[in-house]
Amino acid sequence: MAEEKSPIRDPRIANLDVVQVWNEETGRFYAAHTENISRSGLFIITRNPLPVGSKVRLKFTLVTEAENKKGRSVDLRAVEVYGEVVRMISLKEVEPGLNPGMGIRFIDLPDDVRNSIDGIVISGLDPTARG
Repeated sequence: MAEEKSPIRDPRIANLDVVQVWNEETGRFYAAHTENISRSGLFIITRNPLPVGSKVRLKFTLVTEAENKKGRSVDLRAVEVYGEVVRMISLKEVEPGLNPGMGIRFIDLPDDVRNSIDGIVISGLDPTARG
């Protein structure tokens, strides 16, 4: 039976940042790159995606820009969040031009983190949002 793909509902932007993914089997974090991010989740590029339904702990840095009296400033914020694998694309299943990996849906994302992600996505989608 073919895997049913859930539609991407929330706006997302390309985002090739590093994310630390907790591997329950090894009891360690491993580094991977994100392909995109939205308020509901992110896609992690990896040759060894975890099975759908796997719970994960993620650590990554949000980079936001802010306007203040002295001009623009860049803020870095380390976050740790939880998620669930909702989509898996193995090396065998990957289509040309796409990456293998896993789609992660955030679980109980704190409002302040969600708001920061929203700001990043809006800035990335609207070039006038950065001035």
